[in-house]
Amino acid sequence: TVVNDRNCFSFQAPDAWNIATGNPAPFFFNYSPKKIVSYMMGLPKGGANISVIVGREASEHPKSIDQWMKLRNRGHSFSSVQDLQISPNTGISRAVKVLWTDDYETTPHDIVTQTVAVFFEFHSQPFAAYLTFNTGDKKREVYLKTLLTLIESFRPLANCEGTGGPESP
Repeated sequence: TVVNDRNCFSFQAPDAWNIATGNPAPFFFNYSPKKIVSYMMGLPKGGANISVIVGREASEHPKSIDQWMKLRNRGHSFSSVQDLQISPNTGISRAVKVLWTDDYETTPHDIVTQTVAVFFEFHSQPFAAYLTFNTGDKKREVYLKTLLTLIESFRPLANCEGTGGPESP
């Protein structure tokens, strides 16, 4: 279980996935730590990453998921946008799934990856969960199910006041 006292939430880490330590946001990967490479060098075959980001800690500092999606859509052309129904037990009031393709033609391997992002409101705060995998990966549906299971496992921490960073009251 991943617990974030600062922002008053917890969620279940994906089964059989590794977690990268020392990152400000939870970062999970399903391949050997020995194969970690930069995004520009690409994911190993059959590899996927999931990261979960709190809006106020993101570089864009979005105030809402709509603003965040608008900012992201400037750099990436969304190929699909879909509202999701998430259990109210999660503390998530709204969730939207978007899909885009990243094409890094400047790398030696001409890497093409897909990103599925779920932007969601948790206790009125914007969050995003990003899943990235190689285009054409046969485990795409398994990865997507893993991402959605992670989001469905979100829970507010009981009696938590969290600092939430400099913008919280």
